[in-house]
Amino acid sequence: SELQNRAAELHRQSLTAPEWAGDAVAALHSGWAELAPGRAPAACRWLAEATAGFRRRDPLGLLPLCASQLAQTCGLLGDTTGAVEALRTVDAARTAVMRAFEPQILLGRAWATVATVAAAEDRRAAVEIALRAARTAADLKQWAIEAMVLQAVVQLGRPGDAASRLRQLAAQLDDSLVSIYADHAEAAVAGSGARLDAVAADYERAGALMAAADASALAAAAHRRRGHQRKASAAAVKAAKLAGACGRPRTPALVQLSMPRLTSREAEVARHASDGLNNQEIAAHLVLSVRTVEAHLANVYTKLGITSRTQLRDALAATAAPDG
Repeated sequence: SELQNRAAELHRQSLTAPEWAGDAVAALHSGWAELAPGRAPAACRWLAEATAGFRRRDPLGLLPLCASQLAQTCGLLGDTTGAVEALRTVDAARTAVMRAFEPQILLGRAWATVATVAAAEDRRAAVEIALRAARTAADLKQWAIEAMVLQAVVQLGRPGDAASRLRQLAAQLDDSLVSIYADHAEAAVAGSGARLDAVAADYERAGALMAAADASALAAAAHRRRGHQRKASAAAVKAAKLAGACGRPRTPALVQLSMPRLTSREAEVARHASDGLNNQEIAAHLVLSVRTVEAHLANVYTKLGITSRTQLRDALAATAAPDG
C-alpha cells in the first residue's frame, strides 16, 4: 500500500544517518502502516522498536502515543504482559502527554484492558474507556480519530452505542472507510448475517483485513442464530483465514468464533482431495467406494460452506487453525 511504501522509504532514509530520534519516528510510521490493515505481529515489532527508541530520545514527546499504540496491538494479540508493560510506559510519560494524543492513548488502554480481563462481562470497562476516547476526539474535533475509535466500540460488542454517530461522521467526512464503519455498526445492531458478509467484503477490498475478519466472525454468529448453517460455516472459514493473515487477533467476535468440525474420515478424504487426488484415487487409497467418497466430500463442502475443490485447501487450513 502507499502508506507502507512511504513508511519503508522513511525508514530507509533514517538508516543512512547516525542514530537519532528520527529512527524511532520511522519505526513508528512503519508500525502504523502495518496496524492500519491489521497485520498485528509486524506492527507489534515496529512499535516495540519505536518505543525503545523514544525511551532514549524523544524531543517531540511521542513516547506516550507510541507506547499506547503498542498497548493496543498487544491487547489485540492477547499479549497481556506486553500490554501491561506498554501501559506502564504510557503512565510514566504522562507529564509529557499532549492532549491531542489523548483519544489514541485511551484507545490503546481499552484494547489492553480486553487482554487483561477474563470474563466477557468485564469488557464493559474497555467499552467505557473507548467511549471516553470517542468523546475526547469529538471535543478535539478529531473526526477521523473519533470514527476509528467508534469502530473499536463496535468490535468490542456495543454497536448500538456507535451506529448513529458513525453514520453522521460518514456523511460529514465523505470517507469510504468511515461509511463501512457505519455499515458495520448498523449490520451488527440488526444482527444481519447477509449485511455483515457484505461489510466484510467491503473491508477486505479496502485492505482492512482485521476488520474484515471481525465482521465475518459476527456474520457467522448471525447466520448460525438464524439456522443458516452453510452460510455460517462459510463466514467462519473466511474469518479464520483473514485472522490468520493478521496474527490471530483476539477481538471478542473472533475469540467466540465457532469453527465447523469434520469427522476423522471426512478430514482424511478432504486432505486427499486438496492434494489433488480424484475421487477414484481417493477411493482406492482408503479402500472405499467412489460413492462413499462422494458422500464424504458433499458433507465436507456443506460443513465448510464451500462449493468446489479449489476452495478446499484454504478452508481446511482455516478449520485446522486454533480458534481460541
